[in-house]
Amino acid sequence: MFKLNHILVLILATGSITACSWETDEESAWTVEVEQPQNSEDEGGDTNDDSDTNDDSGEGSDQNAAIVYQTSFEDGTVGDWIAQGSVGMATVQDAQDGVYALEASGRAENWNAPGVVLTEQLEVGKTYQFSAWVKLSGSDAANIKMTLKTSVEGQETTYNGVTEAVAASDSDWVEVKGTYTFTAEGTVTEAFLYVEGPEAGVDYLIDNFVVEQVQAASEEETQSDLYSANFDDGTVGDWSQQGGITIEAVENAKVGSHALSATGRTAGWNAPGVELVETLVVGNTYEFSFWLKLLDKEAAQVKASIKYSFGTANDQYGEVLPLTDASNADWVQLTGQYTVDAMGESEAPTGIFVYIESSDAEASYLIDNFTINPASPETD
Repeated sequence: MFKLNHILVLILATGSITACSWETDEESAWTVEVEQPQNSEDEGGDTNDDSDTNDDSGEGSDQNAAIVYQTSFEDGTVGDWIAQGSVGMATVQDAQDGVYALEASGRAENWNAPGVVLTEQLEVGKTYQFSAWVKLSGSDAANIKMTLKTSVEGQETTYNGVTEAVAASDSDWVEVKGTYTFTAEGTVTEAFLYVEGPEAGVDYLIDNFVVEQVQAASEEETQSDLYSANFDDGTVGDWSQQGGITIEAVENAKVGSHALSATGRTAGWNAPGVELVETLVVGNTYEFSFWLKLLDKEAAQVKASIKYSFGTANDQYGEVLPLTDASNADWVQLTGQYTVDAMGESEAPTGIFVYIESSDAEASYLIDNFTINPASPETD
């Protein structure tokens, strides 16, 4: 039987080109016309390319739609990242994923760090998730975190931690990640995000940096604390010292820019604290929480205590949060409930002083993110 080879025919009609082929079944000799798909765009501008894109208008792209900025340095350049202070920046072929990562080297001060201006990407009142992968270069261990420097017209520059510090090493990549609501009153002239933490001279790598807008917190989640102190204004605020100690706000924080430092203690009861007689109500139960880190001692126990003062009776003392092990290597969180008590006295207290002490009389320590809220009612 006579057999035809595949024939490609081009038909010119009305100025267009149509490509067809006639395929011959060698067994039956029947000829089938098959129209070949074209790669040109149709009227709607769609193409036949089914590959994943960053288009935020279609189904299945919700995750990409939330990303406001990202970089993996895969073009082999530092892109729009800039140096804060004396720091060298270059891409190196040692990546968490892909080929390239950004290396920060030759840092002369702790605050020297690579960063990126996000003024156009961040909107006041919106909540964002910041994430990046980090790795040390030539050092065994150091903490790394992200900080946002916000400049507002006519105001002092503010510094806010958008992630907690993570322990990094030169052996493995680790992710630093956190959620932050961008707040500012006035005209924002610059929002600068930088990756910092290690001591001067420590080099480190950054890869796969992403900023993603996340769903706003519910009204319940955004309610203000009954009382809070984070010391990020650079002062001790309404806190005072009990005994001959020194308290000050220092740039060594769990989250944000500052924490409260308590040094020069010579007795266990020497401690920083805050007067809350106008805040706490006798008989009510509250949730207390704060972060603490030792400064000089490798290990010591710390707790939160309370002192009630009365007009005619002696002072009475209670334990708000029990003794907890602390160290100078990591921050530890103390949290728990406490019911304010009149301590058997018939008269109302004239003072309710909550303070944070250590069983080690000479231990110095940092306190950050101290909050008090009404305890949630128990449910059956």
